[in-house]
Amino acid sequence: MSIQHTSSELKLSELDKEVRDILERYAISPKQFVKFKNQFTTKTADNYIIKMILDSEARTYGSKGHLEDAISVYNKLATFIATEDKNNPIETIRNMHRLSLRQYSRLGYNKVRIQNCGAAGCRECKAISDKIVDISEALKKMPLPNPLCSFDLYRNGHSYCRCSYEPVAGSIKTTNKKNKYDYSLFRKYLVPAAILILIITTVFYFINL
Repeated sequence: MSIQHTSSELKLSELDKEVRDILERYAISPKQFVKFKNQFTTKTADNYIIKMILDSEARTYGSKGHLEDAISVYNKLATFIATEDKNNPIETIRNMHRLSLRQYSRLGYNKVRIQNCGAAGCRECKAISDKIVDISEALKKMPLPNPLCSFDLYRNGHSYCRCSYEPVAGSIKTTNKKNKYDYSLFRKYLVPAAILILIITTVFYFINL
C-alpha cells in the first residue's frame, strides 16, 4: 500500500545548499534523497535519510554480487556516520570487511593478512599487524575492525579502526586448478580413445556381416 502524502511533502527546490553539498560529497542524487524523504509521513532527520540511502545501495550491490561497489558504499557510510552523526561506525566497517573477505574468497584465496594503517596506527592495531588468518576463521570471528582500536580519526570520541585485509598470495585454492587439469586430460586422451574404439567396433561389425 502506498503512503499518502500531504502538502508538506518536500520539494526538490526546497533543498538548501548545506544538504545539497552533503549529498554531492556522498554521490547521492537530490532527487533520490527527496524520494526517500517523502516516504515518511512524519518529519525525519536528513542524516537518517542519507544513511538509509547508502545502506540500501550497499545491500543492493551486495545482493547482486557487486562486492567491490558494495564495499565502496559501506566505506562512504562509515565516514558519514563518524563525521556527520559523530557516532561509532563499527558495524558498518564490519560489514565492509565481511564483503572484502567474501571477495577474496571468491577470487580463490584461503588466507588474508591483517595490515594496520602504518605509523599513525594505535598500539592495539600494531599488535595484530601482519597476522595471517584463514578467511573462513576471519568470517566467523571478524577480527576487523579491531574492537580494541583506540585511534580516534575524526576526534568524535569513537575509535575508527583503519586496519585492512590483504590476500596472501601463496594461499590460492588448488581445487579449481585440479579440476581443470583433470578435465583437460579427459578431453585430450579419453574422448579420442572412446571415438577410436567406436570406429574400430563399427568396422569389425560391418566386416562380420
